[in-house]
Amino acid sequence: MPKAAPLPKVAVTPAAAGCRRWPRFSAPLLITSAAILALVGIATLVRTTRLRTGGAVVVRESGGVDVGANPQDPERRRLCNLVEQMAQAAGVSVPEVFVLERTPGINALAAG
Repeated sequence: MPKAAPLPKVAVTPAAAGCRRWPRFSAPLLITSAAILALVGIATLVRTTRLRTGGAVVVRESGGVDVGANPQDPERRRLCNLVEQMAQAAGVSVPEVFVLERTPGINALAAG
């Protein structure tokens, strides 16, 4: 089998290949990207500062109802007693207790 002749070496620069350093649409693209990045950054900052106040904010946004320190409902009173006993056993302060009435999965939460 005869050997094929080697191909000639040709130097291809980006300009010769049709590439440009900055496309024509770069200014609108950069402005749009910067605007989106700024919007996402501001939204992240606002959400982070809201969540720093504690888990109670998340629970209230999810429809949680604060049980309070002395509820009249026997089931909620039992829940508060359980949370208080667990906090005392762990040696921590008693957290806020919430009930998520509209959530089918998790239905109670102690935040704090």
